[in-house]
Amino acid sequence: MRSRFHSIIFPLLFLGVFCVNTFLFQWPILGALLLAVYLVSMGIRLHARSWQGIWILLSSIMILGSIAYYTATVPAILFQTIVLISSVILFWKPLHTPNVLQEELKETFTSVLTRIRFALSSPVMLATLCVLFLVGLFFHLIQAHPIINAIRSPWDQINPSFLILFALATLVISILLYRGREKTVSIGLFILLIASLFSFIAILYPIGYGFDSFIHKATEMHLAQFGTITPKPFYYIGQYSIVLFFSHAFSLPIDLVDTWLLPLLASILLPLAWFNAANIILKKPRYALLTLLGLFLLPLDAFIVTTPQGLANLWILLAILASVPWLFDEESPNWIIAGIATLSTLLIHPIAGIPLFFFFALLFFSEHHKRLSDRMRQIIIWSIVAIGSLALPASFILQSIKSGQGLHLTFGNLNPIQLIQSMNLDVFFQSRFNPLIDFVYVYGQNVFLIALLVSFGAWWMYRKELSTKMRVLFLMVIILGINYLLLANVIDFSFLIDYERANYANRLIPLLLFFASPLIILAFGHLSMNLRTKPVALKLSCLVLLTMIATASFYLTFPRRDAYTTSHAFNVSQADVDAVYLMEDWAGGKPYIALANQSVSAAAIKNLGFRYYGNLFFYPIPTGEAMYQQFLAMNTTPSRATIESALALIPKDENVHTVYYVVDTYWWQADQLIEQAKAIADDWKSVDGSVYVFRFDVK
Repeated sequence: MRSRFHSIIFPLLFLGVFCVNTFLFQWPILGALLLAVYLVSMGIRLHARSWQGIWILLSSIMILGSIAYYTATVPAILFQTIVLISSVILFWKPLHTPNVLQEELKETFTSVLTRIRFALSSPVMLATLCVLFLVGLFFHLIQAHPIINAIRSPWDQINPSFLILFALATLVISILLYRGREKTVSIGLFILLIASLFSFIAILYPIGYGFDSFIHKATEMHLAQFGTITPKPFYYIGQYSIVLFFSHAFSLPIDLVDTWLLPLLASILLPLAWFNAANIILKKPRYALLTLLGLFLLPLDAFIVTTPQGLANLWILLAILASVPWLFDEESPNWIIAGIATLSTLLIHPIAGIPLFFFFALLFFSEHHKRLSDRMRQIIIWSIVAIGSLALPASFILQSIKSGQGLHLTFGNLNPIQLIQSMNLDVFFQSRFNPLIDFVYVYGQNVFLIALLVSFGAWWMYRKELSTKMRVLFLMVIILGINYLLLANVIDFSFLIDYERANYANRLIPLLLFFASPLIILAFGHLSMNLRTKPVALKLSCLVLLTMIATASFYLTFPRRDAYTTSHAFNVSQADVDAVYLMEDWAGGKPYIALANQSVSAAAIKNLGFRYYGNLFFYPIPTGEAMYQQFLAMNTTPSRATIESALALIPKDENVHTVYYVVDTYWWQADQLIEQAKAIADDWKSVDGSVYVFRFDVK
């Protein structure tokens, strides 16, 4: 009777507080607490592995939100209803045992208390306090130095030497992971450690970071206000659905949700999924803990800012880790979960969703089916490989035909000699005669090769013990490798600006390494087992090396300006935001267009939303459009003729007669452009001496 009472009172209490906050108070802090309770509770109820339950839940919400979006709109009541209905069904429906939620929470709470009590009587507590102090100081230093001025790299404002804090914390955590005894404490501290990497940008750049994130935030705000947007894109809606779900159902601001969505999900779900996969592969939690450091062999830069590509990368990596029990013949594949994962990833971004589809297709036909002969199964598998190898280039060709943009193919670039020359192999072994920075870049420039060699070495060592399904991972590497060669050398992206042309091909490199992650786990598990018999000095040396690799990975994840490379991108500054509002006020409510760089354009999108004259946005984006070419022409030689050409792009019935030209002073020829523009402009103003705005009135 008492058990039944507790199983009823908890959902009633949750639903009561949820309804009061959602429909009356709308307090973000209370909404955040309710969201945490909802995700954990639903995750436990949906799957025996709670992280996988949360992942399935969010994927299902993406699918439901996308269906609503493509058929009608995505109003707030839709997501609020999802919470109410799912809570009623899942809280009262017993899945594994009648009181699974209560028992799971009780077991988790008891486990945590036991670990803490054990730690109080051992050096583990001192190590835990040390990590908490180091990471706390790390976060304090970041928050104390927000970047609001335009700079090339965060290391221009934050001295890289502060990474010593990260390195020390990593070393202490590495020792705990190697011990393999305090599972709850070690995993919790590792989550905190990797969260410091993933949340670095979110804390350091309060205005925002990059360019794409500003566009997606503006789209999400538009969807939150109007429930739809025209034209409807065929992708990205997976991310938008989750952001809208968190915002509408739990009263959280869109900007806050978007900023923290991917960093928090990656910080929590990725280590849990990785450890779970390692535990299945190695069958011993003690050895599985150290494999968490293998995450630093993967490209982590996609998880620092919420974008559809970054979220899709997380989803495909989680799908690969979730498939480990199937690859290692520990469980039979759950094709419902595979279908949900594939569809949700496709709805986020097709560059990740399409490869995931072929991964599960290969896995499906790698299963033993009595209806198919071995020969027929091999024919089907290699047909999937052939089709998958051409899938992404074909999708770009189809999209270009549909848009009428035109796409040129240059098969001559596949010449083997030209391919070898384009690889620029000498870059892998450069030196600047600085031991620290040389180590960072020797690792960074060779990490792809290192990860593949580690994976191949693990497969070779255990090849007789591994399931034949593991060859699916190698087939995916082949598929992605061919797709990369075609996108990088055959598809002509000359309609994009120079530094964006290799963007699409480069997005496949992280995916290629993700499919090697089960073998990376196996390699680190082998290392963990073999270190047990080695001298203490060798054990410590290995942990120090892993710490140096993790710290180098942190440094390389973000834009840099050092002896090896110089980032050419600048962040959106407060002056850029002020310039946007200056032009808006200066226009006095009359229509205008602005010729400005991507940073100012991003600030305009975020703060002013979407404004079009015909089919043209009133700032020069995207960069492949005609207005951006006029902006580049002004940057070469400012002239009123160029201003008139830009204005001629706007339909005459829009009655636009004012053009603003914006110059940021960090441009290499800014002084010359400013003086030339002053001579021909009708008027000009400056924002703190760092951004100049020139006004042109054309009758």
